[in-house]
Amino acid sequence: LSRLWRVRYDTPDMNGFTISAAYGTNMLNKSDTNSYYDAALRYTKTAGDFKIGAGLGYNVTQPENDDTSENLMGSVSVLHTPTGLNAALAAGSVMDGGSYYYLKAGWIGDLVSVGKTAFGVEYYDSTDIGVTNGSGTSWGIMVDQALPHKIDAYAGYRKYDLTQTGASYMSATSYVIGAKWAF
Repeated sequence: LSRLWRVRYDTPDMNGFTISAAYGTNMLNKSDTNSYYDAALRYTKTAGDFKIGAGLGYNVTQPENDDTSENLMGSVSVLHTPTGLNAALAAGSVMDGGSYYYLKAGWIGDLVSVGKTAFGVEYYDSTDIGVTNGSGTSWGIMVDQALPHKIDAYAGYRKYDLTQTGASYMSATSYVIGAKWAF
């Protein structure tokens, strides 16, 4: 895992918009001589009963040999506060190849009296991300229950599929169950 030394600037909020720009290098791994650049445009707004968040990001990894890698990604999320219904969409592209998109729909509400309950379903699809001439998909379902004393209990299920030219892979499944205590 890399640790980047970074210089970053964030503009003040401009009617819901902020702009960020950063430059960094890896301080702990001397064999990593890459330069890392990124920029982002973010937007947050409450419009009546809706909370909206969106972002657009661009990053560049530039090795000394100038074989530059560029990525463009964006997302938008919406929460209808009276009902707790929410949705998110994210998409991205590696400038010299692959792309992905991610969809999530959910509900946050008072199912039990001890705290908020959140349900979500999600779907992910990618092409040529991390594999050559391949595509991947996954879908999942999860639940989170807020409990007293800043404890959250959660559980989730996810199924993964990967196809690649010249290779065969079995589907994979993961389960997660746990709790988080904030103090």
